[in-house]
Amino acid sequence: MKLKDYLRINNISQYKFAKMCNLDRSAITLLLQGKRFPRPDTLN
Repeated sequence: MKLKDYLRINNISQYKFAKMCNLDRSAITLLLQGKRFPRPDTLN
């Protein structure tokens, strides 16, 4: 499942998800746009 779909299905805003992950909203935007990818060690 793509992050975009997960956020939509669970009714989570980019801002709220960023706070949950302790990231900036801009980092989430870059993830959603495919311009940034998480390191494998951070996925667990």
